[in-house]
Amino acid sequence: MRPALVRIRRDFLRLVLAAAATLALPAHAAFHLWTISEAFSNADGTIQYVEFQALAGGQQFLAGHTLTASGGASPTRTLSFATDLPGDTTGKRFVVGTPGFAAAAGITPDYTIPAGFLNVGGGSINFAESSDTWTYGALPTDGRSALLRSGSTAASSPTNFAGQTGAINIAPVSSGPDVNVQGLWWRSPANSESGWGMALTQQGPANNSILFVAWYTYDTNGNPLWLVITRGERVAANTWTGAIFQTKGPAFSAVPWDPAQVTATQVGTGTLRFTDANNGTFAYNVNGVSQTKDITRQIYATPAGTCTIPAN
Repeated sequence: MRPALVRIRRDFLRLVLAAAATLALPAHAAFHLWTISEAFSNADGTIQYVEFQALAGGQQFLAGHTLTASGGASPTRTLSFATDLPGDTTGKRFVVGTPGFAAAAGITPDYTIPAGFLNVGGGSINFAESSDTWTYGALPTDGRSALLRSGSTAASSPTNFAGQTGAINIAPVSSGPDVNVQGLWWRSPANSESGWGMALTQQGPANNSILFVAWYTYDTNGNPLWLVITRGERVAANTWTGAIFQTKGPAFSAVPWDPAQVTATQVGTGTLRFTDANNGTFAYNVNGVSQTKDITRQIYATPAGTCTIPAN
């Protein structure tokens, strides 16, 4: 075979291989074929979500891209997607939600946004550097309805990437005073699960207080586990929701104590609802495990002391 013909065939083969490699590239980097389908917020912005619907398969490569929200007096809020979605996107949806979303909706969001990410009065959402944008009007704040992309409203029905569909049905935040829940709490009925409990600290105005929760329990290996809700936000009358953190730091005997070694890792979300000053429920999702338990105030001496919350 003549050398010129050999070179032609070799060059042709290289072109074919290069073309095949080029055609394969989008499958490894596609992310942009999503549409924003619905958005939700309660009145104070502590429970919010945005749902996305895939327009094609192979769009799971979100890492490194952003979601931004603008509107209202606050500066633009930005979520940077740290990871890709876990598989092919054909027929899929995914959800970004605030820390209070999981307990309210009954499903886990695929990504977490801070409370107040969406402006309740209207604004703009920009996905993946303008791959999709939505300028939306005022969000419904009845605690049940979501705003659809069409501009109409419907019962909230967020669906995460795992295919789980949730629903939110919370009462609007009441302006009346809440019951005083500060103190020690454990499983109801009393003594039914002796060995774990919670210490609740309630501060702020009686009609808009916040909770700090220290939850003393055990991990799946039976080792002591200390979890905290550092700021439980009031989302309805006698109802608080917040992110659950696990902390790690120096030994109790460390001298000097180094605060820089203390870390807090979010492991879930929790919601506490109270029917009166002595009874309630604790709904939580921790490391993928969701449960709801009745709780009651722990009385270890009578008369029990009562802490006072300022009226304003």
